[in-house]
Amino acid sequence: MLYVNPLTSSHAMGSANLPDDVAKEQMALRELEQFFVYTLLQEMRKAMPETGLVEDKTARRMYTEMLDDAMSHEIAQSGKFGLAQQLAEQLHADRVRSVSSPSAARESD
Repeated sequence: MLYVNPLTSSHAMGSANLPDDVAKEQMALRELEQFFVYTLLQEMRKAMPETGLVEDKTARRMYTEMLDDAMSHEIAQSGKFGLAQQLAEQLHADRVRSVSSPSAARESD
């Protein structure tokens, strides 16, 4: 699977005029969502019977990995899966809660 480190990626630096930290966070969340969807597709594929489309097992594995990577990338970029958005909302809610009441944040841990 292709991986871009969001902390060093040049794509994160110039993303839609957002501050660097916000752009890096969004990129990291999209990468996490892509990895989750990729893993989900790989696990779902294990339950499917093998077809005779590609006889060579190495070629079939490479083809399915590339296909799953491309699909997971498109799903994550569309934002329709919603995992990155849900995680961002929870992160920001935790930050607001810890800023507004630092003692309550410590008690919940």
